Amino acid sequence: MEPGRNPVSIRPGGCRDLLLRRAVPADLDSIWNIEKEAHLLPWSRSSIEYELLQESSSVFWAACTRTSLKEIRAYVCFRIFYHELYVLNLAVDKKARRKGLGTWIMFMCLRFGMQRGVTRAVLDLHRENKEAERFYRKMGFRFADPLGKNPKIFSVMEMHFAESCLDFLY
Repeated sequence: MEPGRNPVSIRPGGCRDLLLRRAVPADLDSIWNIEKEAHLLPWSRSSIEYELLQESSSVFWAACTRTSLKEIRAYVCFRIFYHELYVLNLAVDKKARRKGLGTWIMFMCLRFGMQRGVTRAVLDLHRENKEAERFYRKMGFRFADPLGKNPKIFSVMEMHFAESCLDFLY
């Protein structure tokens, strides 16, 4: 499947009628609204717009309702560099949290990367966002600095894919 070209049906937790599709510039307002409420240091509106326009280098997906492709519940933006998938941004609308949507969208992102030969996923985490830290740890990410004691406001988390874990994603 070409990324986001055709919607993919999903049924994460309590979110029954959702589709995953490529985000487009017309989604900017919806994504920006989710971004502002989801992050301690949100991306700027212009940064989101820039990534939406980078079809050749960024993959930007939106999870929306089946009845309205404009009703965005979550999104993820990532890039693939050789054997590494770099998660730039992921957010779930406040009303759609705790229903498995974040887990599902991250799973789809990792699956997409693994199908393209990715062996490692990386992301930057705001150190004060403990909810996000718990989420990414549950997904299998660990701090790149073993003790997680980087004094900077952002720390790198990573996940290495073992050969044995490839089968469950196909």
